Amino acid sequence: MQVEVVIPVVTGLEAEKLLRSIETNTVLPNAVHIIDNTPEGDFSYRSDVLEVAVYHLSDTGLNFAWNAAKRSLFHKASICCFFNDDIEINKYYFENIVAQFMQYHVKVLCPTVIPKLSHSKKGKLLAMSKRQGCCFAMTKENLNNLPYIPAELKTFFGDDWWFYHKDVSWFRDDKNFITHKVGVGIKALDKRKYLRKERAIFSNIINNKT
Repeated sequence: MQVEVVIPVVTGLEAEKLLRSIETNTVLPNAVHIIDNTPEGDFSYRSDVLEVAVYHLSDTGLNFAWNAAKRSLFHKASICCFFNDDIEINKYYFENIVAQFMQYHVKVLCPTVIPKLSHSKKGKLLAMSKRQGCCFAMTKENLNNLPYIPAELKTFFGDDWWFYHKDVSWFRDDKNFITHKVGVGIKALDKRKYLRKERAIFSNIINNKT
């Protein structure tokens, strides 16, 4: 399986922690695509073990990055991973998701968020009743079947958009752990003020869907 990752980067220090946690994994992704959304637009990262490509796109927004990955960055991938830059993953993360995708033929997998990082082999899969946007993986086939996130939704509700349009179940691995510093990027770019506006846009779109 070809596993690839996209990371929209807002805070360089947090992204470096995430990338180091990727580097220590027992199974490495085939490619890491970084969308540089930092205010300075100068994020860079050199790795001896990862194939990292950085795209400097300034303040294009999280959902633009996800759409870009869907449109062109994941053309070789069979498993597509979407990471916020303010998470850290356990060292078995990729080993776990590959095993779960192969064994159970699921289409979307999320990890379990815990306060302090712990390393564990895969566990039980639990069906999800709501989305988890900070970290998820899906098959390229499933991603291809999802509609692009509307351009009006720049920062928020991209994961809600895809969860709303899902035609397969999303599952959470109860032993594949990550940590998440909620809202670090939102605070860094002062995006919280747009939340109410984008919530209204999202609600209007789905409520008027024909």
